[in-house]
Amino acid sequence: MALSALLTSGCVSSDLSFRVDKRLKITSPHNRATVRLPVTLSWTIRDFQVRTTTDGGGGSFGVFVDRSPVPPGKPLSWLARHDTECASAPRCPDTAYFARLGVYETTDTELTLTTIPEDDPTSTDETSRHSATIVLLDDQGRRIGEIGYHVDFELKRKGS
Repeated sequence: MALSALLTSGCVSSDLSFRVDKRLKITSPHNRATVRLPVTLSWTIRDFQVRTTTDGGGGSFGVFVDRSPVPPGKPLSWLARHDTECASAPRCPDTAYFARLGVYETTDTELTLTTIPEDDPTSTDETSRHSATIVLLDDQGRRIGEIGYHVDFELKRKGS
């Protein structure tokens, strides 16, 4: 009876895709690894056309460090939608703007982080916890679906 009530309670998934997508595999760092800067995130991908400079078609990857990715269907520029300073600056948002937010777009299957924006260099802890989420972007830079590939890692501070 309770199962029947649960199944007929009106919960609708509104076009969410609840399937396992294993096209992308993060190969470095391993989940919960302890690393030092610079840290290189690397991954493999299959069944995804990555944009090249010669054809202009295909997608790219959005990498989000210590933050949630943009919603499905939204471009990276969605992050600046309420930023009045960015709205008044030419070419904003740009690569530097996104890097300050811990957001990167790449067509490579690796990304080296020389700094981590959220890291507090004055902290006395020997390590700090961080995460990275990689999403697929279409040829217009919009997030494809709800799928995100995630890795957690600990950053060992200099001198530790």
